[in-house]
Amino acid sequence: MEDFDHCFPSQRGYRRFYTQSGYREFLAEARSDRRKRVDAMLCRQDAHGFSDPASSDMVIGLTLSGATPVSWRVGSKWRDTEARRPGHIGISPIDEAIDFDISEPHSLLVIAISQKTLMDITAGIDADCLDILNTGHHAYFRDQASVTYMHHLWRGLETQDRFSAMEVDGLLQGLVASLLRKLGDIEMRSTAGSDIPEELLEEFVRSNIGEGVSVGDLARLCDMPVGTFNRHFKKRMRLSPYQFVQKLRVQMACEFLLADRSALPEIAFRLGYADQSHMSRSFRKYLGTSPSQFRHDRKY
Repeated sequence: MEDFDHCFPSQRGYRRFYTQSGYREFLAEARSDRRKRVDAMLCRQDAHGFSDPASSDMVIGLTLSGATPVSWRVGSKWRDTEARRPGHIGISPIDEAIDFDISEPHSLLVIAISQKTLMDITAGIDADCLDILNTGHHAYFRDQASVTYMHHLWRGLETQDRFSAMEVDGLLQGLVASLLRKLGDIEMRSTAGSDIPEELLEEFVRSNIGEGVSVGDLARLCDMPVGTFNRHFKKRMRLSPYQFVQKLRVQMACEFLLADRSALPEIAFRLGYADQSHMSRSFRKYLGTSPSQFRHDRKY
């Protein structure tokens, strides 16, 4: 696969990448609005295997023709579908690189919406909108309302007049609302019976604590978007994922303090603390004492 990460940092728009990479041979026509909120591209792609770098745009692809097997990867997990057919929609998430392996010719309508535009559209909505939209990479899906908005948006970008900005605003809001409604329903169905694998998460934290463990790492382990994982984790565990990691780190420190006579700075380093003082602050927060006092009180 081609690698363009070094040429196209994450904050560049997707259209620039598309027109300056191997994809440029597939571009039939491109349109944009004057306020740089959205790019639209009509593409007739041959079989290919490309790597798309992380982008500050959310990229929505609508299959117009061709039924082709597709494999794609976000993070470490490959996903695939036997046939992506006309009417199927897929989303490449914001700030995530994605690899594609597509075996047959097909045509697409690609809509790339800037992150700022998405934030403006969803401001004030009581939902983790970007997390919900980012779940669109899990599988291709159908939604007629979104398809209609995408076609109207393509036509609306063809002619620029004094009413175009108003029209594009409305179409973008309608498209994003339709995608949120569809993906929100899919997310609720797919996670309705989800459980948090506490033992698996604890094992992962213990194995990686020295290198640092992020909430994103734990969410990927459960194959959930970060926002969804946070909600399920708090409901199941009665604490946040961050608190879970910090409490487990302190627990591991207690085990090390009792198991051997290693110096406190060495234990702090092994557990991923910035220094001994950092470890001591965590101890006082969770146990009300210092590491040295904890070790002293348990001598026998």
